[in-house]
Amino acid sequence: MSIMTACVVGILVGGLSTRMGTAKALLRHPRGCSFAQNAMAVAREVTAEVVLLGEMISSDAHGTPVIPDAAPAAGPLGGLCSLLEYAAPRYALLLACDLPFLRPALLWKLLAQASPEVDAVAYCRNGAPATYHTCCALYSPTVLPAVKDRLARRALRMQDLLGSLSVAGLAPTATENLQLTNVNSPAELHRCYEHWHTARDSD
Repeated sequence: MSIMTACVVGILVGGLSTRMGTAKALLRHPRGCSFAQNAMAVAREVTAEVVLLGEMISSDAHGTPVIPDAAPAAGPLGGLCSLLEYAAPRYALLLACDLPFLRPALLWKLLAQASPEVDAVAYCRNGAPATYHTCCALYSPTVLPAVKDRLARRALRMQDLLGSLSVAGLAPTATENLQLTNVNSPAELHRCYEHWHTARDSD
């Protein structure tokens, strides 16, 4: 079985989006679709199955399965738990919806590092090798018990979860760092549009 068929991508579409003031999954991407639709399109380039995690307006899901979080107000950990339960015994690739510059190659690189020797594969945060981009990361099905335990104890920090696991950390290039940049506020969304159109005009 190839890693493409042995992996399910779960896109986080819930969250409070307090700084943005509106659901980030439904924001308009520079391509003309929603942020969630852009993430789904990229994910489908690397895996046969994609699901949405959390609450989602059904008309924007376009038939993609929507899986509720395993526990309320649990952040990405609740989504990861649901994804691991759904995907078992396959790998789970957890993906934020608000990565406007994401490209399939970034995800292929994670899948290429899948190994029974590690619990997760994740990109290191720039300048901080012991911390990771937890919401663009590949998780082994073996981590489900640890996730459930942390959820039960309300120990919800994703960095703490990865700190307890065996992780293959990848050092991102400058181009990959851009793809790992998420959008949390109206000002960041404005910069996203500016960068997108500047890059397009320079092609």
